[in-house]
Amino acid sequence: MELLTVKEYSELVNISVGGVYKQFENKLKNRKKVIDGLTYVDISGLDLDSKVESTEKNIEEENQDKSSNNAGLQEIIKVKEELIQNLKQQIETLQNQYQAQLSIKDETIAALQAQIQQMQNQVDNLTQLLSQAQQIQMSQQLAIVQRKPSFWDRFFKK
Repeated sequence: MELLTVKEYSELVNISVGGVYKQFENKLKNRKKVIDGLTYVDISGLDLDSKVESTEKNIEEENQDKSSNNAGLQEIIKVKEELIQNLKQQIETLQNQYQAQLSIKDETIAALQAQIQQMQNQVDNLTQLLSQAQQIQMSQQLAIVQRKPSFWDRFFKK
């Protein structure tokens, strides 16, 4: 009987101590030995070399998967950075268009305000002319009234 502690066995087959305890429920069910409160694994008859090799192969495969994942992630990062650049350019273009439109609107508003001021001046001039015309008309009517003798005046004068 060859016994290894759980820790020694986990290091040998390159799995965690918790993984060894899980294997006691299935694969290592008959190989668990408890002596003086310590748990051991009976490795007699186990082909540990193939387990170590398969574990090493698993580690190599995981490393290859990680490197391919890293390459994939870097490609994704590159694509996302390009998208970010495109979005920044679109934002800049839209901001320039917005500024141009604002500039045009400001010019239009200034022109309309000038037209409004011009029209207001015309309204003021027309109001003055109307007022003068009304005064002239009133003075003419007053003059006509003053020149024209009344009915009685006309009647007695003749």
